[in-house]
Amino acid sequence: MTATELIASALHKAGIIGDYESPTAEQVSQHVNTLNDMMAQLEAEGIEVGYYAIESGTEDVYVPPFAMNMVKLGLLIAIQMDYDKPVTPEQAAQYVEARRVVVKFLVKPQPVQMLGAVPLGSPPYRFRFSGQ
Repeated sequence: MTATELIASALHKAGIIGDYESPTAEQVSQHVNTLNDMMAQLEAEGIEVGYYAIESGTEDVYVPPFAMNMVKLGLLIAIQMDYDKPVTPEQAAQYVEARRVVVKFLVKPQPVQMLGAVPLGSPPYRFRFSGQ
């Protein structure tokens, strides 16, 4: 999917452009920056999905399938805010859920460190060390 396709989809859903309209070059340029900023913010928050900043609307946007819904919804919300359009509670809830899915996919549970037969630091166990 190119950046222009992603941006056009968000602009259509936000009601900024009609179903048979295409975004202007200015809109594409503006929202390529919006997309890059949004992805940089996610990365700063620790949500890294392998996105590389793009420079034009003709470039392909690589986002893994598990994260694409979050990116689409996040871009839609960012565009709506840019145009002072209200974000519905349903859109916000969908974004939060999509983001939760991505975080769940990215966060791998840490194995419990075992010393002897009792996990260390796991209440209600007492600390017990091998050799004591």
